[in-house]
Amino acid sequence: YLALVDGQVQPPTALIDAPIGRDLQQRKKMAVIPYGRSSAHSRPAQTQYDTITAYDDHTLLRCELHTGRTHQIRVHLAYIGFPIVGDKVYGRRKQSIRLGRQFLHASVLRLKRPSDNEELTLHAELPPELDAILQKLNE
Repeated sequence: YLALVDGQVQPPTALIDAPIGRDLQQRKKMAVIPYGRSSAHSRPAQTQYDTITAYDDHTLLRCELHTGRTHQIRVHLAYIGFPIVGDKVYGRRKQSIRLGRQFLHASVLRLKRPSDNEELTLHAELPPELDAILQKLNE
């Protein structure tokens, strides 16, 4: 996944290892549930991130899921203080970039073809509205 987040991410590369479960106050949201607290309501979750480009007030990250929890990337990045641009649920209320969606893009998909178990890798270009934001940040 590619994600543009608010702020300059430090460290530039890390593994976020934090269990995720239903938010105990807002049941429609997911949240990091610290180890030892209500562990019956959370499941292990790991997200690896690597900085691709650091801008003045934003960072473009490559994120890889080691587990697959609901809203995992969104929850983990918000948890470490770098919410995804355009995320109205886990992000900041005031956004410096106006976007009608989250800046989160599945750029690579790997799967096994059922007929012969061959691994396939599919690449998806960044949509024009997300690419336009990166072009503006590069000016």
